[in-house]
Amino acid sequence: MKRSFLTLAACFALLLSLPACDGDGSDPDDVPSATASFQATVTGAVSDDMSGTAFSGGPGDGTGWGVVMGVVSIPKNGGSGVNGSISIVRNQGDRPGEGTFSIYDPESQQENQFYAVAIIDGGVYSGTSGNLRITSSGDSNVRGTFSFTGTGGAGGTSSVTVEGGFNATNFSYFPD
Repeated sequence: MKRSFLTLAACFALLLSLPACDGDGSDPDDVPSATASFQATVTGAVSDDMSGTAFSGGPGDGTGWGVVMGVVSIPKNGGSGVNGSISIVRNQGDRPGEGTFSIYDPESQQENQFYAVAIIDGGVYSGTSGNLRITSSGDSNVRGTFSFTGTGGAGGTSSVTVEGGFNATNFSYFPD
């Protein structure tokens, strides 16, 4: 199950080379109006404001769905900015409808639950708790907000909080 989570996240990561758009970034609860975009704020062991490209999708056969956000960073407080990605996926089920969903630690091995991972400034932070709120879910895009706490980084024990919004364009990446 953990392998399918990582495989789904890796497939989405291939899309991150596309041009980015962002919302106004003024509020983590703000869902960007531009399609295929996201914005997020990271605090804790790493701090930054992030924006970039967002896509969502899955095979459409009930074996998983996710939203992946690629970073084009805006440096915070004179910093150099970071590059990375944020992935929120589940290992079963298709695109969810509107609602609020819990984000779980991937080690919990829950079926049909959402998991999050953030790759920020070279560190990998696995979501341990949080929420994903889908505000709109249609054939062309999914919009919503997220907030989760992740642990990891260089020593494996650093903590970050990641909050933001997305307007992800749907795609199908698996051939028949």
